[in-house]
Amino acid sequence: MMDIHKKKLCTTIAAFMITFFAAGESFRVQKTHSLSLENGSQRKHIIMSANDALVVTLPSSDTFLKGMELYIQVPQECASMSQSITWNLYSSVKPFPSEDRFDYSGITSLSGTLKNSLGLTIRIPFENENTMKKDALSALSEKLQSIDDGYVFLALAVSDKTAAELLQKKIEVFVRPVYRDSGKLHLNIVFPPDSAELPYSVFIDGTPCPSIKNLYTLETGMHNVSIVSDFYRNEMRTINIEQAKTTELTIEFHDIKPLLHLAVPEDSIVCLDDEQIEDFTHDIILSAGEHTIKFQMGGYEIIKTLTAVNGRSYTFLINMEALITEEE
Repeated sequence: MMDIHKKKLCTTIAAFMITFFAAGESFRVQKTHSLSLENGSQRKHIIMSANDALVVTLPSSDTFLKGMELYIQVPQECASMSQSITWNLYSSVKPFPSEDRFDYSGITSLSGTLKNSLGLTIRIPFENENTMKKDALSALSEKLQSIDDGYVFLALAVSDKTAAELLQKKIEVFVRPVYRDSGKLHLNIVFPPDSAELPYSVFIDGTPCPSIKNLYTLETGMHNVSIVSDFYRNEMRTINIEQAKTTELTIEFHDIKPLLHLAVPEDSIVCLDDEQIEDFTHDIILSAGEHTIKFQMGGYEIIKTLTAVNGRSYTFLINMEALITEEE
């Protein structure tokens, strides 16, 4: 019977401990500040007090974000007392942080003091494989559970009541996102009017690149983009990918049929396969195969033939020059 009671007691204690750790510790802040890292923003800055909290909202799409750095800086006259300022990174914060709340509970992910210095850098990686390192003036966090919630929560406090004057001082916090060395390419494909959307293939730097919704993740720098199709003209572009940004590239597909461009004087007469051409301002769509072009101007006549191939463009150019010669 005693064993049964002991088992029940152990079970109750275990359940209590699980509930306690899941709920985390309760704490109060003087004020909650907020910053957002949406839209690929760079370093941001805010002024806090030593009993305040800061919630940093992460981008809704964290494709490029691999970490964050928080730099806490105290006034120079407070450097000798900064050991009394503690900082805590919390995860699983309840209720959801907002500027009108003061009382929270959460699980401490990392904590420390400012070590009697003018400032401290807290590095927060968001992925297991990272290049962030810890040194004498920095702290390195593990991956935070709150990252999945879309924010990072930092709380400051003064641990030594004799350093109460610190509560009156302004502390600066700088937030810097750390991005992967990559960006995205979004292809906007425009098909010819009144035509079906037929298959095509995309090659980037010579490598075939299947994608989802024409979106590609690429390293920063210059890239060659080729679009190849049996139904449209092949297209080639060179693009520059910027870090943590999406580059838009619009490709307008053209019919694969051969095109003929006429570069002739306005008063000339041009016939294609014995049919006179009235408008020289637009390219002429040809059928694949043999064609005859006849040019007439005054009493001058030229006849040329060409074999048109799908996917090719041709120019019929008349270059008339006047030469002046000098003789002794």
